[in-house]
Amino acid sequence: PIVKRELTWINNLKVRANYGQLGKANFSQSLSRATYSYNFDQWYIDGIGAIMKSLGNPDLEWEKTRMFDVGFDITVFNKFSVAASYYNKNTVDLIGDITLPLSTGFSSFKSNLGEIVNEGFELNARVTAISKKDLNLNIYGTASHNTNKFVKIHNALKEYNRLVEEYYRNNRSVNKPLMKYYEGASQTAIYAMRSLGINPADGKEIYIKSDGSTTYDWSESELVVVGDTEPTIRGAFGMNLSWKSFYMFTGFLYEFGGEQYNSTLVSKVENANVYYNVDRRVFTDRWQKPGDVTFLKDIREWNVPTRVTSRFVQRNNNISFNSVTFGYNLPKKLIAKYKIETCKIQLTANDLGHLATIRRERGTSYPYARTFNVSVNLTF
Repeated sequence: PIVKRELTWINNLKVRANYGQLGKANFSQSLSRATYSYNFDQWYIDGIGAIMKSLGNPDLEWEKTRMFDVGFDITVFNKFSVAASYYNKNTVDLIGDITLPLSTGFSSFKSNLGEIVNEGFELNARVTAISKKDLNLNIYGTASHNTNKFVKIHNALKEYNRLVEEYYRNNRSVNKPLMKYYEGASQTAIYAMRSLGINPADGKEIYIKSDGSTTYDWSESELVVVGDTEPTIRGAFGMNLSWKSFYMFTGFLYEFGGEQYNSTLVSKVENANVYYNVDRRVFTDRWQKPGDVTFLKDIREWNVPTRVTSRFVQRNNNISFNSVTFGYNLPKKLIAKYKIETCKIQLTANDLGHLATIRRERGTSYPYARTFNVSVNLTF
């Protein structure tokens, strides 16, 4: 006999898979050709003048992406739902900007950078924790992970890497890493010279060369991957709560596993001008005498630029209290006599808190404000 069993606890189940190829088209087709504009207000002996408006690249190829993804959606017990997917994107003839010396008249031009692979997963989950007549609570969370690496780089990037090393050689005041690109490395990798820290005997930084030996001399040819700004995992979580006519929404953002180069610590503490008001760490955390075990070099070398070093690569784990909303729906019997169908009073606050492994002052170099908004919505 055939026994049939119904999985009544599974309310929804969907398995999906996709494969396709896309071409990037969100840029002008004229990028492969130099364009000019004519100045009809100025006449020369042999006619009107022309000004080059854009620098073309006749060797530019279309960017193509082959993408594969597979995933599933499931809901069980009418309370818990999950949507998960894995993807793999292989982009050939990646198009990007190549920086040019301003003496050329242009800051950059478009070029094919190479072949890059992105791989990762995305996860969305939601659970109905409480579902009653007057009380409801839903909790949600998302998570995503992405890794990328260059499979192949074009000659334009090889030339760019050479120019980066030349720029380091000619500009000793550079205090943060410049982007570099190599086959097998991530597009978001941080390049710097490896460091053993500050020597307690003399307050100088000890570097590690590629052959494993140590030196006091920094070299642009010894820059290696010392971190990656791409987090291991990022996402959001929060909850929706309602009780009778009251409701509340909360949202948090998080990132874990990535690194960041703390150039602010370099410029505002290690290389701070001691003749002006400075951070207290300039005098409390700097090396001052033999035997001091410190993170920051000799205070007497405050005016000697610190070259890019793994010493200032820090783990960037953070959680942000992104938003919270409180609201109240006035009872219909209270507003019906005014011919109002609904009346909603709402308070919203944004950017309420921030916890991070990197200490930083917010709002010193970009606008930052914690906002509170009160609104009243009426429907007649």
